[in-house]
Amino acid sequence: MGLVFKSFLIVILILLIFVLIGLTFNTDKIFYTFELENEYETKVSIIEQQNTSDIFLGITTDNLEFGVMPRESVSKRFLNLTNNDDTDYKIILISKGNITPFVNFEKNDFILHKDETVKITVFLNSSPVVNLGNYTGEIYVISKRPRFLFLNNFMEGVK
Repeated sequence: MGLVFKSFLIVILILLIFVLIGLTFNTDKIFYTFELENEYETKVSIIEQQNTSDIFLGITTDNLEFGVMPRESVSKRFLNLTNNDDTDYKIILISKGNITPFVNFEKNDFILHKDETVKITVFLNSSPVVNLGNYTGEIYVISKRPRFLFLNNFMEGVK
């Protein structure tokens, strides 16, 4: 066998090993880095609405406070996300804490292109099944960035 054919077989074998590793393990950590871009505290107090003066808004730049809300209502806050890097990356939004079942994102698990700014609506739905009381948590903005430049071409299909 010639040297070219042996080299070809070695390359095929290496690719096969990578495929088998990928099928066996989570390759995300091999090919991508995950960075915490920002963390926002979030909280809400759910009450029985008695009159409209019971409701207030809590708006600051370092948290996503929903204030006091009556049961069976929906409130929203906004996140402005900007990519000032030289490459595109994926944004993943995660909610933690006992407020999590009531938090939804208008958009999640998406590509933020370089020099792009996106405004994301964060909804809190205090449905009728919610118990009255205080709920707290955090919302994490995580970026998923390719470790190697050639992976930028595959970002749109990456989960």
